[in-house]
Amino acid sequence: VVGRAGRFPWDERLAAGGGAAAPDAVWPLFWPSRWEGLGRVLLEAAGRGAALVGTRRGGIVDVVADGDNGLLVAPDDPEALAVALVRILSDRAEAERLGLSARRTAEAFGLGADRYGERLAAGVEAALAGRGRPTGLH
Repeated sequence: VVGRAGRFPWDERLAAGGGAAAPDAVWPLFWPSRWEGLGRVLLEAAGRGAALVGTRRGGIVDVVADGDNGLLVAPDDPEALAVALVRILSDRAEAERLGLSARRTAEAFGLGADRYGERLAAGVEAALAGRGRPTGLH
């Protein structure tokens, strides 16, 4: 994971709120899974505008469109993964183009940062008001 300033800040003692803010610093997300259901982590990173790199497995292919919002590689192909990593890390403009498209993908899944935050807040308010299980949150 690489932060927008070039390196992801890792500190085991993140201050309150630091854990929530740290993902905003990420600009590419590499997700070389051998198996994946929906790819929720990819969607969350996409909602923050991160370029995506994943394997052609499971739900990853439902989220990552090769060359549009990220790059797809064959599973268990470290050479292809290395090429994708170098491509993303060496061409910041391309990574930002992919990240912008990834944000639109997240919004299409209903996980854009603003919309998801609104839905989450409404769900918490409903739960606190005793109106039962919130709807629309998965």
